[in-house]
Amino acid sequence: MKKIVLTLSLALVFITTMGWLSQPVQAAQTVPLRINFQGKLADSTGAPMPDGLYNLRFNAYFGAPTGGTPTWTETHSAANRVTVKNGIFSTDLGSLTPFSAGDFTGYVIYIEVELPTPATATCDGTGCSPSWTEGAMTPRYPIASAPYAMNADVIDGIDGAALAQLSTSNTFTGSNLFKPSSDSTTAFQIQKSDTTPLLVADTTNLALKVGGGDVSPNASPALFVLDYKNTSGDPGSPINGAMYYNSNTSKFRCYEGGAWKDCIYSDPYITSSYNYQQDVTATVGFNIGAFPTSASFNLDSTLTIFANQQGAGLNSIASEVNHPGLWRFATGTNASGNTYTSSRIAADNINLTTPYRLGEGAWEFNTGVRVGTISATGQLYQLFLGVSGNFGAPGKGCMFRYNIADYSGDWTGVCGNGTVETKCDITSTPGSPGNAPVVASTWYNLKFAVNSAGTSATFVVNDTNSCTVSSNIPTGVSLPLLVGIGKSTGTTSRTMDLDYLDFTYNTSGR
Repeated sequence: MKKIVLTLSLALVFITTMGWLSQPVQAAQTVPLRINFQGKLADSTGAPMPDGLYNLRFNAYFGAPTGGTPTWTETHSAANRVTVKNGIFSTDLGSLTPFSAGDFTGYVIYIEVELPTPATATCDGTGCSPSWTEGAMTPRYPIASAPYAMNADVIDGIDGAALAQLSTSNTFTGSNLFKPSSDSTTAFQIQKSDTTPLLVADTTNLALKVGGGDVSPNASPALFVLDYKNTSGDPGSPINGAMYYNSNTSKFRCYEGGAWKDCIYSDPYITSSYNYQQDVTATVGFNIGAFPTSASFNLDSTLTIFANQQGAGLNSIASEVNHPGLWRFATGTNASGNTYTSSRIAADNINLTTPYRLGEGAWEFNTGVRVGTISATGQLYQLFLGVSGNFGAPGKGCMFRYNIADYSGDWTGVCGNGTVETKCDITSTPGSPGNAPVVASTWYNLKFAVNSAGTSATFVVNDTNSCTVSSNIPTGVSLPLLVGIGKSTGTTSRTMDLDYLDFTYNTSGR
C-alpha cells in the first residue's frame, strides 16, 4: 500500500495571503473565524496523488504539537470533499465546524491532516463511507500569523488585555475624561437593561439628571440616594456644597460657609413641627436692678430672658473668630443668683408657658456653650441646657447639666420626672467615666435627641463623646425650653457664653 505524504507549499500560502490583501477595503465587520489551509498530497515516492475529490479530516490541537485529544475536528466528505489537482488542495477550515474567537488567544494551534484508507479516499458516500483507520499524517502543522495580522496582538502598542470590552466588566484606572465632540441633552447615559435611563449628562444645559430628569417623568422614578454615615459626628475636611445623610441622627447634613448644618428644617408655621433657631447675633442688654427681686423681658414671640438677683443678667459680648454672635449669661454676686432663657413667660412673670411634650414626637436640641471658670467647692454653680420644668435637681425633662457634683465635673446627660432622675456620664471613651471633665474657656457643641416614643435620649458632646438615658423620661408632660446658669454658693459672679441655640420638635400625631 502506498504511503500518502502531505507537504505544504510556502508559495501557495503566499499567493493566498496576497489574495486576501487584494480584497476591496470594507467598513469594519466581524472577522471570519476561518483558516485558509493549503497543502499537497503525494504518495510514498513523492508523486502527486491523482486528481479528484478526496475525503479529508482535519484535527486541531491547541498548544499540543504531539499527543493529546483534538480540541476541534472538521470532516470534509461526501458533498464536501476537497478538490485535489496535481496533488494540490485548498480548503477553508471552519467552514463546516466553526471556530470561536477565543480559540485564537493564548496558544498555538496545530493542524493534523488525516486521509481514509486508499479504497475509501474518494468515496462519495453513496454505498460507501470513509474508513479512518490509516491514522493521521505527521508532523502536525502550527498555524502562523499572516505578516500584517501580527499587529492584532496589540493595538497601537497596547496589549489586548489592557483594552475595555463591551461584554465584560472593566476597571478603569488613572485619570479618565469623557468629552463629546458636540454638546447634547443626552451626551452620556447609564441605562437599565430595558433602556430606561438611570443617569443622563446633559452637556447642553449643564445638567446631570437622575433617571430622565424632566425629560421622561414616570410613576417609578429613579432614586438619587446619597451615601450615608452610620455613626455620630460629621465627616472631616469637607467642601462647601457637600451633603450626605447621617443614619445615626436621621438627618441630611449640608456643608455651607465652612460649617455642617442640617439641610432640612421644619417650617415654624406648620403646627405638626416646631423649630427654633437663634444665632444670638441680636444685640441684648439686660441686667436686673439693685431693688427688684426678679425681672424678665421677652426677646421674641417664643423666648423670654429671666434673671432673679442683683448683677445677674444677659448681655451681648464681642464676637470671635467662628463665633459671629455671643451672649453672656451671668449669675450676679448673690449666692442664689441665676440667669436663663425659657419659653415665653406668661403675664405674671412666674407661670411659664409649656408648649413641648416628650414622647409625642422626636426632639433634637443643639447648642454651643463655654464656661468662664470651673465650678468648685465654695463657688458652686451649674448649667442647664435642654427642656425642663425646673431650674434645679432632681431634673424634670431632658437636658445637659454641668456641676462639680455630677461625675466630678463631666458633661452629664439627665432625664427625670421631677422626683427621680437618670444620669449618664458623657466621656471621651464610652464606659470610662470621669475622663472628660469640662474645661474652662473651651467651646463645646452639645446635642441631644429624644426618640418619638420618649424611650431613649442620646447626648453627644462635640460629635464624639456620647451617652444614652433610657429611663425616667417624662412623657406626656408639658415642658418649657430652659437654657441658663444658676449659682448656689459663693458671691463671685459666674458666667456662661452662648454661641447659638437650635431645637426641633416634631409632633407625631398631627
